Amino acid sequence: MNKNLLGIYLVTSLSMAGVFTISPALPAIGLALEISKAEISYLITAFTLGTVLVAPFVGLIADKVGRKKLLVPSLYLFGIAGFCCGLTDSFGWLLFWRFLQGVGSSALGTLSSTMITDIYSGPDRVRYFGYNMSVNSIGMVVFPLLGGALVVFSWRYPFMVSVIAIPIAVYNQIFLRYTEHLTELNTRQYMQNFLRSLTDRRVMLAAYLNFTCFIMMGGAFLTFYALFITENFSAEIIFAGVHLPRELVIGFAMSLFSVMVGLVAFRLGAIHARFGFNRVLAFAFLSYSGAFFLFQSTSHLFYVLLACAWLGLGHGLAAPSLMALHTRLAPAGMTASYLTLNSLVFRLGQTVGPMLMAMVLNGYGLNAVFMVAALIALPAVVVAWSAGWAK
Repeated sequence: MNKNLLGIYLVTSLSMAGVFTISPALPAIGLALEISKAEISYLITAFTLGTVLVAPFVGLIADKVGRKKLLVPSLYLFGIAGFCCGLTDSFGWLLFWRFLQGVGSSALGTLSSTMITDIYSGPDRVRYFGYNMSVNSIGMVVFPLLGGALVVFSWRYPFMVSVIAIPIAVYNQIFLRYTEHLTELNTRQYMQNFLRSLTDRRVMLAAYLNFTCFIMMGGAFLTFYALFITENFSAEIIFAGVHLPRELVIGFAMSLFSVMVGLVAFRLGAIHARFGFNRVLAFAFLSYSGAFFLFQSTSHLFYVLLACAWLGLGHGLAAPSLMALHTRLAPAGMTASYLTLNSLVFRLGQTVGPMLMAMVLNGYGLNAVFMVAALIALPAVVVAWSAGWAK
């Protein structure tokens, strides 16, 4: 593997740490800090809010100044703020550091995808987006297991995992070297072209699908799946004849989801070659809906894990496909901004989702959270199937 790809893949895997390491630990953090179930969701919202506020500027800076000049400082901020989260005893300060960590995280996923777009084109680009999502899924496997294991010892330790961003920053500062495809437009022309492109119906439909995807994933699954398992299973769970702490099972459930994401994304190029964007995206959202319905309808561990794997199937198809779709729609020299739009929309979904689902939780209970997510996915199936992406 060349040094550029290794640097990109390290950033991609790290981009999952901010949420996936913390998700299995949310119930324990809530108990330690004596906060309510609804307030637990603020730990996700504070992080994603930091990414949302900065994201509109990420694409412009990356396209005009350069990917590397933005990436390295972002990695340092992510690592330092995450470490500080683990040092605080105040819920208010914890939210502050989570917000700053989100600011650092805002560029990571966008830039790793943009750099792939710089290096590859055509069918190779879709294939490498799939490979990148597979690497992403490695982070989604490792970080939940790590978070679930570390929280057994202390709720602080999952936050401190983020410090690994610092050696990744050093590596990219030294070894990341390639010709970046920057824009020659001045800032005013660039913004005019970008805003004009937003009138493209295909861009708006892609944004809708992305927003829907992450309202479901950020709001229902990432925020409340651990709470669902906590409320439905005892502190020690017998799994395959082995007695395991519930926190470790929570991490395993997330890792099972992530393994499925990686397996599907690795074959994304071949899947797209056979079925195309419409059928792939429609099936992905249908999978989301079925998995969320199954999740809320059972308290049997086997079916809970099956639902996690089914969600991974849908996400492995949807997330990299939507990234590839945005690069396909992007005018020349504006790839980073279109990928930033992709990132901004899904961060908005991750920010709004926990708040929306917390309202559902308070009004109707935990099972209703997953039922609402299942229903939200259904209109997206129709949009994905009927949109004319190639026009």
